[in-house]
Amino acid sequence: MPPFPWTAFGASVGVFVITFLLGYIFYAAINRIAKVEDDYCQMRELKVRAEAADVAKSQVRYILGIVAFCNAT
Repeated sequence: MPPFPWTAFGASVGVFVITFLLGYIFYAAINRIAKVEDDYCQMRELKVRAEAADVAKSQVRYILGIVAFCNAT
């Protein structure tokens, strides 16, 4: 009976492990890119809402200033 081909077995396992790790790296990178894109869209929406709130706050301060001026005179 011939000896077990350890070299062939080890090489095939090594190729499998390297392929698995490369696939996992690509999978993780794609998921990370998708998460960053989602976070970017969310932050852009929050920025728009913050700017709208800032404009509304400025308008309220302006109106309150006019009311205070009118009541003072």
